[in-house]
Amino acid sequence: MSPTVICCGLNCIDLELHNAQVPSTLEAVTTFSHTTFTPGGSAPQTSTALVTLQVETALLTLVGDDPHGKTLQKMLLEAHVDVSGIQVSGETCTSMAVLPLFVDGRRGCFVTLGANNVACAENLLPRSVMDTLFTASLRIFHFGYPHLMPQLQGKALCQLFERVREGAPHVLLTLDVNGADTAERQENPVLLPALEYTAAIHANLDEACVITGMAPPSSSDTMPAEEVKPIVEWFVKNGAGMSCITCGKDGVFVATRFKDNPKHNLSPHLENGAFIYRGAYKVTDGVTVNASGAGDAFVAGILSELAESAGKRGVARVTDSGLVSALKRIDSKFSPENANVSTLLERAKDKDRIPARDTLKPLQYAVE
Repeated sequence: MSPTVICCGLNCIDLELHNAQVPSTLEAVTTFSHTTFTPGGSAPQTSTALVTLQVETALLTLVGDDPHGKTLQKMLLEAHVDVSGIQVSGETCTSMAVLPLFVDGRRGCFVTLGANNVACAENLLPRSVMDTLFTASLRIFHFGYPHLMPQLQGKALCQLFERVREGAPHVLLTLDVNGADTAERQENPVLLPALEYTAAIHANLDEACVITGMAPPSSSDTMPAEEVKPIVEWFVKNGAGMSCITCGKDGVFVATRFKDNPKHNLSPHLENGAFIYRGAYKVTDGVTVNASGAGDAFVAGILSELAESAGKRGVARVTDSGLVSALKRIDSKFSPENANVSTLLERAKDKDRIPARDTLKPLQYAVE
C-alpha cells in the first residue's frame, strides 16, 4: 500500500472505563460498566479515523517489545492501518493510558508515556521507512502531541519536518497539540521553530490559551469573538498556514495565513486572512456520546480534505470536513459504515448544528 497520509507521533494503548460515575472525591469508590482496549494517542487515533474516511494511511511511531505493543499493532492491522512504519524497541515499554469515560460526557486520562519519551527523528524515521512510505501518493505527514514527546520538541521537531521534506518535498506538514502546560517561549519553544513549515495546526481552546499565554475568554457564557480571535490568529502570525481551535460542543474557530507561504504547500485558492466560526453538528437524539478520540477524528477530517484539495475548496469546506468527521466518531447513528468526507458532508447537509452563541453568529457562515 502507498499511503496518502502518514500519522506520526504519540501512541498508547487505551484501557477505557465505560459509563464511569463522576467521583465525589479522589478517594471515593467509583463504578463503571465495562472496559475495552483501543488504539490510543494521536498517531493511532488519527490513523484509524482516516481509514474510516477511506484514506490510505500509514502509522509511524515507536512501541516497546512487549505484549501491549503487539496488541496495539494487531488492533491497528485489524483496522486496516499500514503498520510497516512502526518501530519496536526492547529498551522501553509501550505507552498505556487508562481513560474513565464519565456518564456526563467528560473523560479522564492517566498515562505512562513509555516509548514516547525516547522517540526521536533517528529511531522513528530511518532511511528504510522513507524509502518504503515516501511515494508519489503521499500527500500529508501529520505529527501529533509534541508536548508529550520530549525528544521531538522545538528545534528537534523542526528537524523532523525538514527530514520529511528532504524525502517528500511535495507533502503538507500538519500538527496536533495535546498536553501543553506552559506558554511558548523563544528561548525554550516546543512549536515555534516548526510552524513555518506547518500547513495546519489543531488545538482545543484551553490548550491554545496555555500555548499563547493569553487569558481564556472572560465569559464562558458569551465567548466573545473579539477575545477568541487573537488566540486563534497567534498560530498563523507565528508561521502556520491554518489554525483550527476547537471548543467542544461550541464548535470551532479557524484562521488562515495572511499571505501565501510556499513552505506550506497549500493551495493558493485557500483564502488569506480568514477568521471564521463553524458550529458543531447536533448528535442524534438518544445517542450516548463517547467523546474519546473526537479531537483526533476532527483532525482526520481536516487531513482528508487537505489531502484531496490542499484547501482549494476553501476554509469553510476544510473546517466542516473536520466537524463531520468528529460527528461520525461520537454519533454511532450518523454514519455507522465507512464513508469519505464528501459523502459525510452530503449526508450532514440538512443536519442541525448546535446554535451559535449570539456573539459568534456574524462569523458563522462568512469569511472575513
